[in-house]
Amino acid sequence: TRLSEDAFRRACVHESGHALVGQLLRVVSGNIPVAVRVRRESLAQHNDPGETEFYRVPGFDRTKAAYLAEITALLAGLAAEDVILGGHAEGSGGAERSDLHLATVIAARLEGSLGLGGSLVYLVSSDDAKLMKQVRQDSHLRRQIHAMLKACAHRARTLISQNHEKLELLASKLAQQSHLTSADIATLV
Repeated sequence: TRLSEDAFRRACVHESGHALVGQLLRVVSGNIPVAVRVRRESLAQHNDPGETEFYRVPGFDRTKAAYLAEITALLAGLAAEDVILGGHAEGSGGAERSDLHLATVIAARLEGSLGLGGSLVYLVSSDDAKLMKQVRQDSHLRRQIHAMLKACAHRARTLISQNHEKLELLASKLAQQSHLTSADIATLV
């Protein structure tokens, strides 16, 4: 399916949000954006019109700040749509491995497994399926995760608002080339 111009622009803005915030927070998160891709056509087996690839620095100190920065970068696509386009569409969620799914799993690890949330209580192992089952069953845990995700989304919106010219430059270059490398991202940001 060929994307409309509006849908393609949204994909470029979304992926540029990940790249921008990822680049800005790379020193804190230990994750470096290395490639951004968008497609004008969506394949049946690959519904997502774009992707941003990150490289995790081996041996990086995974503190609470690092995890929160990673969540912020995951929510930056949605935040970029909100800031630049006035609202977000469905592209951040709806499937396993989506931005919202990954951000929720990381937040659940912080709150329920790693002792890096609001409590030191160990609730469940870091296994994704067990974590998500615990999240579905525990309304208090859901509220804690929601608050964490909301704070990270706010941080992403703030960073994008402060750097909206850079985001527009990234999105424009991405629309022209359909692919940006880590060098392109570093140069443009």
